Amino acid sequence: MQTIYDFTAKEITQLRKAIGFQQPEFAKLLSISTIYQKNIEYGKNRVSNAYLKRIDVNITQGKSEYISAVKFLVEESDRLKQVLSCL
Repeated sequence: MQTIYDFTAKEITQLRKAIGFQQPEFAKLLSISTIYQKNIEYGKNRVSNAYLKRIDVNITQGKSEYISAVKFLVEESDRLKQVLSCL
């Protein structure tokens, strides 16, 4: 199983939202505290390899297309926000 090691805090937030989870639900899925999850998303805790491994095992299951989809959605979201700000 391929492990991912390059999700940013922003991408993790987008992944959580894309699968329709609130922070407490996502934290429970990963067997971590809600506070730890919140701190990851706000950049207060670093995104560790152990944390990314939990995402890989519990959510993406080594499927690179899931990872690519999240990264694409984050980039598109940023692009669309820029377009809207110019209107």
